[in-house]
Amino acid sequence: MKGLFIKDCKLTLANNRTILFIGIAILLICASMDEPGMVLGYVTVLCTMISLGTISYDEFNNGYPYLFSLPVTRKTYVLEKYLFCLSYSAVFLVASFTLLFLVSNFKPVELDITTMAPIMASCILVLSLMLPIQLKYGSEKSRLVIIVIMAGIFAIGSGVILIMTKCGIYMEDIEQKINNLPPMADSIIALIIAGIVIAILLMSYAISMRIMRKKEF
Repeated sequence: MKGLFIKDCKLTLANNRTILFIGIAILLICASMDEPGMVLGYVTVLCTMISLGTISYDEFNNGYPYLFSLPVTRKTYVLEKYLFCLSYSAVFLVASFTLLFLVSNFKPVELDITTMAPIMASCILVLSLMLPIQLKYGSEKSRLVIIVIMAGIFAIGSGVILIMTKCGIYMEDIEQKINNLPPMADSIIALIIAGIVIAILLMSYAISMRIMRKKEF
């Protein structure tokens, strides 16, 4: 697994220009914003997508047959991909937050370390959705599959909101009730959400393992 980790690190470091551009973009955008949390989340999720791009390099020019001719099992490969993508996202999130902290010394911005938790949860959900799709359909077909899935999620979400509105239930009222919850309830909700995210991640890992076992090269 160590060799796979080093390989993926070198592949992502080859995109130094992309990472440098993202860092500069964070500085420029945050210099003009009072609430940089949204930007922090966006660039972190973007870096999760970049780390998933290492699968495309593995597929290129029949790379899988060569890779698995080495002392690498399919189980090790899948586990390494999850660990690498999670580690890459976490490291970039911490680095971006540190960068924002330095910016806050020159321009007052609302900076809260608790925002890192929902951002990391979003990265885990993106990884849980995209990694099995990448392994199943490959880098080219997976783009179309992801577009279809996202369109379906958007349609379902819009339908639910429309039904709630017709029933007299509005998002503003729900948000207000959530904000009025006692601190203990907030902690319980946070634990429940964390449990759901971890369950989705484990389910995604199991699906990816099944895909790789059946995959033929």
